[in-house]
Amino acid sequence: MCPEYGILYNCENEEDKIAGNYENCTMSYPSCSNRYSCEDGIYCWESNKDNITSYDCYNTQDSSFELTQDEFETKYYTKEQSY
Repeated sequence: MCPEYGILYNCENEEDKIAGNYENCTMSYPSCSNRYSCEDGIYCWESNKDNITSYDCYNTQDSSFELTQDEFETKYYTKEQSY
C-alpha cells in the first residue's frame, strides 16, 4: 500500500490557484503513484483512475497539464527507462 502525499487543487481560474484562494476549487488526493522528474524540468505524477493511467505534470512555473499514458511514454521514452 502506498501513502498519499499532498493535495491537488483543480481550479477553473488559474489565478485562484496562484493566489492560494482554493474556495472555488475542487481538491483531490493523489492515488498510489510514481513521481517522475524529467530532464526538461517537468515533473509528473502517475495516477490510475478507473484503470486508466494518466500523468499530472507540472513545469518550473507550476503550470499544470495532463498527459495520457501513450503521450507520456512517447515524450519521455519511459518504455526504455530514459526520462
